[in-house]
Amino acid sequence: NRLRALWDCTLTPNVKLLDVSENELTDLEGLPDLSRLTHLYANNNAIASPGDVRDMPCLRVVSLSSNAISSLEGMARIPQLEALFLSSNGLESVVGLPPSPLLTTIRLSNNPFSSHSFYRLATLLSSLACGIRGLSTVDGVPLTEEER
Repeated sequence: NRLRALWDCTLTPNVKLLDVSENELTDLEGLPDLSRLTHLYANNNAIASPGDVRDMPCLRVVSLSSNAISSLEGMARIPQLEALFLSSNGLESVVGLPPSPLLTTIRLSNNPFSSHSFYRLATLLSSLACGIRGLSTVDGVPLTEEER
């Protein structure tokens, strides 16, 4: 497809599932105009920041794996978010994890910080600090009783 930018999203406000994976996007400007969006797949692009993923009351799944994201700063509360996929980016930490009370699944593998021995614990502590109480899976591995 070779998309370099999203179209004028105000023209398609009822879109519920958007898959713009494997393009040349560097941002997701205009995304908040898709107020009914429930699933976003934007893997394998060149997106540098998830900051455009905000003010989306229906969004349940965000998949931004294999991009150029180095920080979660700017992600705002996503009230209905259940799954967040950010593997294979340039993340140095989970600081900025969006407070999403329904989040159960997160994938952060293959990021610079995920090679640290304390990575899983840091992810769990950050999620608790953000008010995420229902997290059950990190990188496809269920939480143990001790981790809960």
